[in-house]
Formats: sequence, C-alpha cells, structure tokens
Amino acid sequence: MRIEQLYPFPRAELAAVFERYPSARDIRWVQEEPANMGAWRNTRHRLEDVLPEGAALSLAARETSPTPATGYYTKHVEQENAVLDRALAEVGVLPARTTGASRPRRGS
Repeated sequence: MRIEQLYPFPRAELAAVFERYPSARDIRWVQEEPANMGAWRNTRHRLEDVLPEGAALSLAARETSPTPATGYYTKHVEQENAVLDRALAEVGVLPARTTGASRPRRGS
C-alpha cells in the first residue's frame, strides 16, 4: 500500500487494508530518504497504533545521513538498490545482493 497523505493520517483506510490481509505479520515502511529523514519518525507511532495483533513494523530506508541526497549518480543507484533489497529480500522476493552499484532498476 502506498500512503500519500500523512495528515490527517488515513487510519481507517489503513486498518481496512490490514483487515484484507489477516495473516500479514511483516509490515514495512519503505522510503527513499535516509532513516533519519522523511516521514518515518513522524509516522511510525501512527502505524504502530493501527498494526494488526502480532504484526511487526520495520523500516527500509537509506542509511542515516547528514544530507538527503548523495549528489553522485552511481552512489544514488547503489543506495536505491540497497533500499529495495532491504524492502524485499527478507521476505524471499529477491536474493540479497552483495555487490556494489549496477544499473538502476527503474527506467531512469
């Protein structure tokens, strides 16, 4: 699910989504911004408040950074791929990658 509106937080809509997936236990907030930026810190408690019983919430984001962007395309691609790997690899969708930057996954 993609959350576009952070305020007012779409609590009822999100709860309805969780009701459609009663066996979901691994809930992830995925953001391109570093872990210390973006909506995570402002939204985490709202997400935890609506999580289904027994579900765990985790973050997939770029590593903590003093800047919102690297300024280097190759590094950006590397970090973007790492976020996607963290978001998907642990649930068996993608194998974890151990090499550095490659080409971007999206049509950039």
